[in-house]
Amino acid sequence: MRTLRFLVSSRAAGPTCRVTTVPSQVIRGATAAPAPSINVTAIATDGDLANGPTRVLLPLLGIYALGTVSLQGFNLVYLRVAHDVGAGDASGLITAIPGVVLGVACFLYGTLGDFIPLRRIVNAGIGLIVVGSVLGFALSSSLIGVVVARALQTLGYQAAASAYMILATSIRDPKRRGLYVGLMCAAFQGGTALGMLVGGLLADVNWAILLLIPLAGLACVPVMGRRVPARSRAGRVDVTGLAIFSSCALLLTLAAANPRWWLVGGLALAAAAFWWHIGRARDPFITRSFFTNVPWVRSISLILVVYCMNFTLAPLMNGIGSTLYGLKPAEVSVRLIPAYCLALIAAMTSGAALARLGRGRTVRACVGLILAGTVVLALCMRAGPWVITVAMCLIYSGFGGLFTPIYDTVFATVAPGQNGRAVAMNDLAMQGSAAIGIGVVTPWLASGHFRAIALVCLLAAAIGIAGDWAHEYLYRRGH
Repeated sequence: MRTLRFLVSSRAAGPTCRVTTVPSQVIRGATAAPAPSINVTAIATDGDLANGPTRVLLPLLGIYALGTVSLQGFNLVYLRVAHDVGAGDASGLITAIPGVVLGVACFLYGTLGDFIPLRRIVNAGIGLIVVGSVLGFALSSSLIGVVVARALQTLGYQAAASAYMILATSIRDPKRRGLYVGLMCAAFQGGTALGMLVGGLLADVNWAILLLIPLAGLACVPVMGRRVPARSRAGRVDVTGLAIFSSCALLLTLAAANPRWWLVGGLALAAAAFWWHIGRARDPFITRSFFTNVPWVRSISLILVVYCMNFTLAPLMNGIGSTLYGLKPAEVSVRLIPAYCLALIAAMTSGAALARLGRGRTVRACVGLILAGTVVLALCMRAGPWVITVAMCLIYSGFGGLFTPIYDTVFATVAPGQNGRAVAMNDLAMQGSAAIGIGVVTPWLASGHFRAIALVCLLAAAIGIAGDWAHEYLYRRGH
């Protein structure tokens, strides 16, 4: 009797099960066949089975948090960096390029995690952190050196973040899974708060030290060891499609930060090439039907509108504090600490709020807090330095609580088999829109048009609330 052997492998973090002894007579439809015996051997991997994922997840989270510290520190002081390196009109690229690289990295790593072992991705990320940090500190007097170094660092620490999310979301126990996913958002908020504080302090000492902070993540490597899974699912990687899509995202950011006819033309050609490729390729990483899913398009549009202000807020507060009240970056950072603490609390309780209020109400409540904060900022900008703290407490509480319902919104609009790509697109939309936003308003920041920026943020929040209400109404009508 012949035996067919099947190897079933889930995501890189999933268990491997060998199912054996299915008689060939059964396949041919024979009636006299004994009942098959099935032996299942599950090989536990950190993040999937309940055998202690802490020893791999927390080190990955530490690497990501330290990268966030550096990223947000630069977002606070990037105008000073631009002045020191003589960036001129290209100052927005210092934060816009790493921002879009972050978005593209989220997408690439989320997609490649199905085909390339997570351990290989994480090891490559650690190498990029080392190269980017050393190169950036050595070339800190060069605009190109700073931009390239920060892009490499971003690619490096996002590898750890993506591996963390793949492993955390594969935990079978819902409570433990929710805990580790919540810790991811908490790490972002905590890293942001610390980044603002450290950036403000180093602005008056030597901002180039910010480029060395991600190196501290190397201390997490011995703890993590070789526990990151080294298996992956077999399959073909659509390298061409991923490369074209990444080029589209990069060109979009460059064109938004520094409009030139050749950038716009290149973006149009890249977009056309991408659409042609996913329509003709044998096995594209994403299909046209994904983009023609109208509910998904509406949900992503909400992210694009609301998150376009995310990277703008910290330098806006720094500019207001410096220009209107004579505050140093370190003093502005201290005033922002309560806002990030509230954001951390909001992030950790967003799941409970979602369960109690529902997705639509939670989204509109969070965006309503952002709207209230922008109103306070626009109307009371010259009322005193207290406005920095009050406005940011409202705004960042809204952003902190928005994380979970935003993911829920996206998941509700796609088929279950498309969740991985939905997460990747969601991350790209969040990071890419924020990078485009900071690139667009950089000239206004440099010229001191703070009230105009606050009004734009107010308008974005108002459109976000109206857009989400319309999205929910149309989605219910369609179902």
